Amino acid sequence: MSLIDLLERPADVSGRISALLVVPLVLVLLYEVIARYVLRAPTAWAYDLTYMLMGSVFLMAMSFALKIKQHVNVDLILPRLPVRLQALINVLCYGALLPVLVWMSWYVGLAAVEAFHRGEVAGVSAWNPVIWPFKAVWCLGFALLALQVLAEWLKALVSLRTGLAYGGAS
Repeated sequence: MSLIDLLERPADVSGRISALLVVPLVLVLLYEVIARYVLRAPTAWAYDLTYMLMGSVFLMAMSFALKIKQHVNVDLILPRLPVRLQALINVLCYGALLPVLVWMSWYVGLAAVEAFHRGEVAGVSAWNPVIWPFKAVWCLGFALLALQVLAEWLKALVSLRTGLAYGGAS
């Protein structure tokens, strides 16, 4: 197993977790609709839980989406360039993005720890849940994206060196 494969493995796991989080999200939304419109008794907790679950779905899916090339791209010019030039552009772009993601992971991680110590609550609804678990998911999502960006940067370096598109060990 190569280093790139090792770095990409967490993206697969987070993609699966993200997909699984859709199930409780749908169940919470379904319960809220039934409670609100059939039972005429809306919940105090569904709004907070749905935005936290939906945010978690997106945050946990970011690295997987990058791995399978599903982030928004404008592929008008780059695919028409020679492989080495594409790789050079990717080396530069991923190289610039990586420190930003590391900083974001660190910063949000510190915010999650601070929220835990302060007992910070969401302050959005009557339920008012503690917010640190959601902030911890932010940290994890950005850290996983940073790992995948590192893997993409290494793939671009391999392509730059060899002149061949990186195929990996599928």
